[in-house]
This record gives sequence, structure tokens and C-alpha cells, in this order.
Amino acid sequence: MFVPNVPDSVWRSWRRRPRIRFSDAEAITEGLTVPVITAWQSSDNVTVSFANKEARDIDLTAASERYFDIKNLRNRSGPGLHGPRESLGVPVAVLGDAVAQRLFVDRPPLGRNVRIGGVP
Repeated sequence: MFVPNVPDSVWRSWRRRPRIRFSDAEAITEGLTVPVITAWQSSDNVTVSFANKEARDIDLTAASERYFDIKNLRNRSGPGLHGPRESLGVPVAVLGDAVAQRLFVDRPPLGRNVRIGGVP
């Protein structure tokens, strides 16, 4: 994470900025006049759990499907985020190796339901 050397007053003003909504981001995309690929993402630290196992202080990135293309990320298994799930609002989680190993040890994580920050 990039942390610039700025005064506390600047940090406070940044924290008071209004949150950008998905509709705001879509309006920006529609207004672009050059060919670009766009994705929207938000990050937080959360606990991810499955059954009685937990992985704490996990860096979570919630993103739209083109995020993987822009970041040049590939899934080892499973379909990833491409397809109709995103537009239908179906929740999908792509776990990193460390989280998958912690929660699932010797069984495949594909198709299992996890809780992220307590939310299924």
C-alpha cells in the first residue's frame, strides 16, 4: 500500500470525501471517448471463514470482472469472474493460495461457501 508523506489535515480531508457509488463509476465509463478497459475495485481487511476455520486480517479486493484482465491475473481452477454471474449479482469469491490452504487444507475449495467478514 502506498502511504504518501502528507500532513494530518490532508488525510482528514481525504477521509471526508464522499464515497463513489457504482452508478458514479458507470457514468464516468459512459462518458469516456477513448477506448479503454475499466474495472471497479474496493479494498478492506477482513476475516474469511469456512466451517470452524478462520483466516484473519486478509486483504480483500472486491472488483468487477475486468479487474482480472487489467491486472493480468489468472485462476488456477474454476471459471473466475467472467460470465453472467456478475450481472446477475451472484456472489463469487476467488481465494488466494494462502487463504485456500488455510481454510481447506487437503480438500478443493471450488464450489464451497465461505464467509467474508461474517457475510456468506
